[in-house]
Amino acid sequence: MALTDREIIKERQAGVAQAYGLAATPKAAVAAEHTRAYVGVKTGTENAATAVAETVLFSVPRKGVAKTVKYINGTNIAASLTDFAYIVVGKSTAGAASTVIATWNTSATAVGGAMTKWVPAAFTVAPNADANIAAGDVITFTITKSTAGKLIDPGVFMVDIEEV
Repeated sequence: MALTDREIIKERQAGVAQAYGLAATPKAAVAAEHTRAYVGVKTGTENAATAVAETVLFSVPRKGVAKTVKYINGTNIAASLTDFAYIVVGKSTAGAASTVIATWNTSATAVGGAMTKWVPAAFTVAPNADANIAAGDVITFTITKSTAGKLIDPGVFMVDIEEV
């Protein structure tokens, strides 16, 4: 498989960093230089049991890979075995159905669990094949709920995307 122009540049930058001892882990340092932080806002507070339909957060201008996804909520959310919310961050290419790139579940038995007010909750990011994002992809979120659900206050989604 041929390397993209950006991948060639990154390889060269890592080689320079290694040759001159500019970084302990050159590839990680170069990856960080090519990582962009995107922010989307969840507005509105729905009823605790009401699901949130797929909602657009932002569009990504360049090809990349989602590295981290976080959400900062305005209140504490306790984990529960019966009443929980499942938050999915996805990507959509040209209006097609979304592919999951990251998830959070407030269930006490799931990866995720409780959320602490104003503390970024780090989502579980999908394997690279699903985390690959094409230029122009739209990043979205949905929230489904179980039983009485959980109130998810307005907050901020933060997605770090390494451009490739």
